[in-house]
Amino acid sequence: MREHHPKRGMRYLGIALGITISFFAIELVGGFLTNSLALLTDAWHMLNDAFSLALTLVAAWLALRPVTTKKTYGYYRAEIIAAFLNGVFLWAVVVFIFYEALQRIQQPAEVESLNMIFIAVLGLIANGMSVLILSRSRDENLNIKGAFLHVVADTLGSLGAISAGLIM
Repeated sequence: MREHHPKRGMRYLGIALGITISFFAIELVGGFLTNSLALLTDAWHMLNDAFSLALTLVAAWLALRPVTTKKTYGYYRAEIIAAFLNGVFLWAVVVFIFYEALQRIQQPAEVESLNMIFIAVLGLIANGMSVLILSRSRDENLNIKGAFLHVVADTLGSLGAISAGLIM
């Protein structure tokens, strides 16, 4: 059984957040330069991940605050609000991706596959680093475990972008 170290989990969330934000910028620029909808989609998804990790980090910080006479359960409701806001933001990303896909169907663009694959492989590495970092504290609370599982699933998205580049 692992010891509970909430501040360690918050530190790992912060590191994963930094990796995710950095790579969002790389994928966004790379997606525009290569005309790759797969990279743009993954970039916006990584922005959603960054938003989710930031909300998880804030919720974890609020959950550490002591209970008060008005907040008899502490600030644990912040985690529920964070999950709701993450869902709303994810829907906004879905609408954007759908719109971009329709534009690409109407006006196809040539994709620079080799550069796209290179950037997608870097995305796989970035997601892998976040998986390793978050795996250290995934059992400490439900939000960190959710963030860990989300990043594990994102590695599959990176594999999808690599596959799209190989097919083109």
